[in-house]
Amino acid sequence: PVWFKAGAQVFSEEGLNYLGQPSLIHAKSVLAIIACQVILMGSIEAYRAAGFGPAAEGTDLLYPGGDRFDPLGLADDPD
Repeated sequence: PVWFKAGAQVFSEEGLNYLGQPSLIHAKSVLAIIACQVILMGSIEAYRAAGFGPAAEGTDLLYPGGDRFDPLGLADDPD
């Protein structure tokens, strides 16, 4: 299938097999996918907002900034 129809495979009878292997990740429930997404992203964002990780050097916790977030330096020039 084409890339923009890949998400619709979750609703098909077979479900969505990552890398074409049903033994790896077999996604058949949209609610399970949303729950995993919320848990994983929520824990990562909580870790970052608590001040741990590479953004812990006294930077603004709402904007991680730095070379990893803005590698082209576009935020340096306000215009």
